[in-house]
Amino acid sequence: MNKHQKRIAKSIKKSPIDCLVVGDGFDHLDDLLGMFNTVFLLDSTVVKKAKNLITRTDPKAVFELRDIGGVFIDLDKVEYIESLSPLLSKVWPDVFVEGNDVLERQYTKTLYQLGYRAIAQLDFCHQWSKVV
Repeated sequence: MNKHQKRIAKSIKKSPIDCLVVGDGFDHLDDLLGMFNTVFLLDSTVVKKAKNLITRTDPKAVFELRDIGGVFIDLDKVEYIESLSPLLSKVWPDVFVEGNDVLERQYTKTLYQLGYRAIAQLDFCHQWSKVV
């Protein structure tokens, strides 16, 4: 396990079974493929083949996934947060957003409404989790 995998594994609240990556996975897609059973890739320019990699083009295609433990969103794809609210409100995965600084309110309004709060900074990303 490398440094990025250890930080994510230590921080994630749910057992890491599957994950959703919006974008390119902060250029750590190989690390995520090694950690999760299935990695769903949404709106990515990555042309990669792996046994546990599934590419989706429509956000509605991921709404019914039940074993998502983490959602990884690139900084240039933060507008997807609002469109992923049905998934976020059903299975409550941890959300990891690229960059150490917390996003502006205009992008995180949906997360706050769903009960998520920024709980950790992991150097290469920051983590949002459902606060009970």
